[in-house]
Amino acid sequence: MSNTTSPASSTDRVLMISSDGHATARMHEYRPYLSAALREEFDRFLEIYKEKGARINEEASMSKNFDAEFVELWKRNVIEPGRLEGTWDIKARFTEMERAGLAAEVIFPDFGIPFELYNPLVRALVGYRLTYEQVVGSYQAFNRWLSEWVSEAPHRFAGMALVSFADVDAAMAEIRWAKEHGLKGILLGKFSAEVPVFHPKYEPIWSLLEELNMPVNVHTAVSGTFDSAMLPSSDSELFPKPTPLPHPTTAAALMSKTVFYAAHQLLMQFIWGGVLENHPKLQIVLTETGSAWLAGLLKNMDYTWDGAFTPRAVKDFLPIPPSEYVRRQVHLGSSVFSRAEMENRHQIGIEHMTLGMDFPHPEGTWGMGPGHIEYLNATIGAAGVTPDEARVIVGANAVDLWGFDVAKLQPFVDAHGPTMEQILRVPEVDHFPRGDVHKPFGDPR
Repeated sequence: MSNTTSPASSTDRVLMISSDGHATARMHEYRPYLSAALREEFDRFLEIYKEKGARINEEASMSKNFDAEFVELWKRNVIEPGRLEGTWDIKARFTEMERAGLAAEVIFPDFGIPFELYNPLVRALVGYRLTYEQVVGSYQAFNRWLSEWVSEAPHRFAGMALVSFADVDAAMAEIRWAKEHGLKGILLGKFSAEVPVFHPKYEPIWSLLEELNMPVNVHTAVSGTFDSAMLPSSDSELFPKPTPLPHPTTAAALMSKTVFYAAHQLLMQFIWGGVLENHPKLQIVLTETGSAWLAGLLKNMDYTWDGAFTPRAVKDFLPIPPSEYVRRQVHLGSSVFSRAEMENRHQIGIEHMTLGMDFPHPEGTWGMGPGHIEYLNATIGAAGVTPDEARVIVGANAVDLWGFDVAKLQPFVDAHGPTMEQILRVPEVDHFPRGDVHKPFGDPR
C-alpha cells in the first residue's frame, strides 16, 4: 500500500488520478505518423471514413446503442459544448480534468486509431477486417502521436502503447521505443488459442517488460483470448458475415459478456500458464473489466489449486496459491464502478483498486450526469468508504503502480483537487437513475 496517505481531514484536498482515460488524434492527423508505404492506402481509407466512420461517443454511433433520451442529453451537454475535443486537444483535456478534480490520468487509445472504421462491436457485426500491415502500422502511428501528446505534461499522464505480438523482435523494439519516448506501459491486444499469452515465444517480451518496469494492461473490448482482428475479408467462405441480430437493441447484451469473459480469461492464462510465476516483477492491470468478478474467481482458483481433484504436482509448477499471484502482481482499473462494488471493496481488495473516469466514453463518470465528483458521491460516498480508504483508491494506488511524482502533481491538487468532504458526501438525490451506479455486485463488469 502507498506511503502517500496521511491523516485524513475533511478540508484536505485529495490527490485523484483516473486509471482509465482515452485519447486519439482526429483521423486525418495520423497520416504523418504512418510509414510511407501505408499513406496512399490510408488516403483511400480516409475517403471511406468520411462517409462511414463514427466514434462511439458521436451521435451517429450512439443512436444505435443508447436510448434516445440519453442521446439527446449527451448531445446537449457534451457534443454541442465541444467537450469531446478533449479526446485530441490537450488544452481541452486539461479543462475536463480540472472540472473533475483529476491531477493525472492513465491514457489508453480510443476507438479511432488509423484504419479503424468502426468500434469493436460494430466491426464484429459487419465483419470488417484489418490486414496485418494495417494493424502494426496503425499501432505504431498511434504510439508516436501519443508520445507527443503526453509530452505536453508528462507528469500528468501515463500513456499506454499499443504493441502487436505477432513478431516478437518487432514487439520488443516497439516496447523499447515506447519506454524511451515517455510511455509507461503497454496495452495487450487479442491472442489466438494457438498462441496464447503463456506461449514460450513470448517469454522475452515478459522479461523485457519486467526489466523496464512497464505494466501490462488488459482493457475490455481491446484485449482478449481470441483474435479476430486479422482474419480474411468477410466475403471468405471460411469467415462468413455474422448472422443478423434478432433486434438491434440486443447487440450489447448478446456480445458484451463474451468480451468481458475474454478479458478475464487473460488473467487465468497469466496465472495458470505460469507467466506470473516466471516473471514475479511483471505487473498486470485489468481496466474497465469490472471488479466484482475477482473476489469469487480468487476463491475458485485457490480451491482448484489446493482443494479439488487437481494433481498435487500443480504446486511444483505454481508454488503459491493463485490469490497470492494476484495480491503480488494484479491491479484493477475499476471503471465504470458501482455502489455495490464499493460496498464490497474489502472482499474485492482495496489494495487492487484504482478508479477510472473513462473519458470520453458515454458510460464514463464524467458526462453521464452532473460529473465525476457526483458519481463518487453516489458510489464511495453512499457506500461509507472511509477517508483513508478513499485516498488509497482514488489516487495512492495509482501513484504506486504508475510512478506518478506526487510533488509535481501537488500544485494542481492545491488549486483544483476536491476536499475529502466533497467526494465522500452522501447524495440526497439520485443523479444516475439509469446508470451503472446501480449494477448488482454479481455483474461481471
